[in-house]
Amino acid sequence: MEIKVNALMLRGVDYKENDKMLTLYSVEKGILSACIRGVKRAGAKLKFAAQPFCFAEYLLSVNGERITVIGASELESFYNLRLDIHAYYVATVISEYLLRCAGEESDEPLFMLAVNALKKLNFSTEDKLFILADFLLKALDLAGYGIKGEACARCGSLAHLGEFAYFDFEKGILLCEDCCEEGATRILCVTAEGLQSVINGEPCESEKLKYLLKFLNYYLGQKEGETLNSIDELLQIV
Repeated sequence: MEIKVNALMLRGVDYKENDKMLTLYSVEKGILSACIRGVKRAGAKLKFAAQPFCFAEYLLSVNGERITVIGASELESFYNLRLDIHAYYVATVISEYLLRCAGEESDEPLFMLAVNALKKLNFSTEDKLFILADFLLKALDLAGYGIKGEACARCGSLAHLGEFAYFDFEKGILLCEDCCEEGATRILCVTAEGLQSVINGEPCESEKLKYLLKFLNYYLGQKEGETLNSIDELLQIV
């Protein structure tokens, strides 16, 4: 049986002498593992389809549990990501999120969120850390772990925050010191300010975004039992 899927290439691993095993994230089937043959040979016709972040329509041959790539039509290579180390590392975080948290079922909203984030990284001059923080917040929302962080969830203000704010990890809400509830965790005010800026789509200093990304990685660990190793690698180079 042959099927076509629109997919992002998330990971490629060498297999045998000239083949690779690809992990694809498709809008139709979720996460798929597929073999692509002869792709390591010079001049291989489908070499592009095994490149990181390639977005293509893949033609797959399905034989039981064995899936083989037999054709592909490139939709977008996101080539610029390979020319900018910061953009590349941010794209790697997005890929890791999909690998760890996307399921084996179709999830078009998450798929389109990832594609649009890669497009921004590839084509726009928007702050790359901002693009990543925005992606993670929206992905968490799609997963049912949305964060209410525009302002204090109780009084609606952040104007009187001091050095610290508070966050309820169970409820996913931000609180000021006056409204702090039992069980809420103290967080740095710069983290709260970064959260507020990204949610409201406002410019944000890089330092605040770094604190926010650490916070979101921790929050992901609390909710999904998974953290993203590539966030730590990214923050070491920015």
